Amino acid sequence: MTKFLENISFFLIISLPIFLVTGPFLSDMSVILVDIFFLIIIIKEKKLTILKNKYFFFLIFLWTYFSLRSLFVDDIYLSLKSSLFHLRFIILIWAISFFLDRNRKIFFIFSKVLIITIAIVCLDALFQYFYGTNVLGFKQENPDKLNGLFNDEAVLGSYLIRLTPLIFAILYYFLNPEKHHFLYLFILSFLGLIIFLSGSRSALFLFILFSSLFFLINIKLRKLIFIYFFCLSLILITLMQFNKKISHSVYYNLFDPFRTMFFDNTSSEKKDNKKFIFTKVYDSHYKTALNMFYDNKIFGVGTKMYRILCKDKRYYINEFSCTTHPHNFYFQLLAENGIIGFFGILCIFIYSTSIILKKIYIINFKDKNFINYPSLMIVIGIFINLWPVVPSGNLFNNWLSILIFFPIGFLIFLGKNKIR
Repeated sequence: MTKFLENISFFLIISLPIFLVTGPFLSDMSVILVDIFFLIIIIKEKKLTILKNKYFFFLIFLWTYFSLRSLFVDDIYLSLKSSLFHLRFIILIWAISFFLDRNRKIFFIFSKVLIITIAIVCLDALFQYFYGTNVLGFKQENPDKLNGLFNDEAVLGSYLIRLTPLIFAILYYFLNPEKHHFLYLFILSFLGLIIFLSGSRSALFLFILFSSLFFLINIKLRKLIFIYFFCLSLILITLMQFNKKISHSVYYNLFDPFRTMFFDNTSSEKKDNKKFIFTKVYDSHYKTALNMFYDNKIFGVGTKMYRILCKDKRYYINEFSCTTHPHNFYFQLLAENGIIGFFGILCIFIYSTSIILKKIYIINFKDKNFINYPSLMIVIGIFINLWPVVPSGNLFNNWLSILIFFPIGFLIFLGKNKIR
């Protein structure tokens, strides 16, 4: 029985990158099954001590708080079903680490599946960029956005950037960057190209952030990285002169965000000299969220209650106030879970930041050979996932939560299985 449950779990973990492309149903079902099988096995084998560590208890504390807060809102069902069942993503972290330890070959197979899946997603998106439709016939509905295999879901950039650290963790685990530097640089630049073409400005900014950290932790590759991206920039500038589509992509992704933030679009805004956080729409979301926070500073209005209460005159700013969530993790937690929820995610961000800064110092001023680079990549992934100054999705969204949580299971596994 145990072997049967293990084999199913192995298959589901290996297939997760593919399931994420198909949408939330298969990926979420996989998470639930992996969690259940994991709990059955550790209970049967009396290995519950696996969950006995400070990180698990910290996440359980936050989950307990979110769930209890959901009991004191007007729409308990809406709030509680999101907060209570979020437990599955916390369990997923230790479930993945557990099953990878049970069969080390699974990590090797998963690595190949992930790389192949990412390659297919990227090539398909590139095909859609040049021909208007992808290989499955999905049309590019928005000239500024590429969705590729995700059809009408604009999540291509998010999918790629949130898996980029895991991809490089795998590369570091199997391949020495000094011996395979061209492969590292090719993968980094190719991922950057597709994220750029996807039209997701948030994903592009996070990719630039990741690339900057990648530059700082690779001493011997810095010169090559600089030369490589300098040449790519020249090529891009040259192509802009001959291809209007590329020129428009550069304008939309790199220049338009600054225009919308620092230069106003309408005569009334120019007259009032108003400035917005990112855009007028996002600015309205954030101000509405802050109004909720000011009214409920300690506990917030409750998980998933932003979408319900945004119409309330106490919080309403303008016609852009109402949406499903504030489009920023930190504003979302301030509004829905107050200072307690906000400081929960802030502590994780600060902790990951301190680890990265410490490792950068060691790499640059002490001995880089003491660094577990695969693990460091995952920590960088946590850092960019929780970067506060960028629009983001719903923190309690199932699909997005899988992308955020499941790489952390590899962090635990890689931390115990250092090879370089």
